[in-house]
Amino acid sequence: MTMIYADRGVHIPVRVSVEFRVDGLILPLEICLEGLHHSVSEVLDVRPVASLRGSPGQGLRYRCRIESQLCDLYYANQLWTLVLDGDGGMRVGS
Repeated sequence: MTMIYADRGVHIPVRVSVEFRVDGLILPLEICLEGLHHSVSEVLDVRPVASLRGSPGQGLRYRCRIESQLCDLYYANQLWTLVLDGDGGMRVGS
């Protein structure tokens, strides 16, 4: 196992595989981080949030569990970013 570290509040760009539901909801299924694919095991909450960093508009925040790690996935301005929870570390790999 390797660890990915980021300070709290740092948005890490990620590729995300999603499911587009008939009701219009977009659900993340898997993220690709540093070339490794990780399944989103559970989406705990989805809510609208204002876009950050001075960009206009709003996006969505997905509170997720990825490989037992709680994190937030943000979708805003057609970009996905990951914010790690806790001490900022996430175990990835095998």
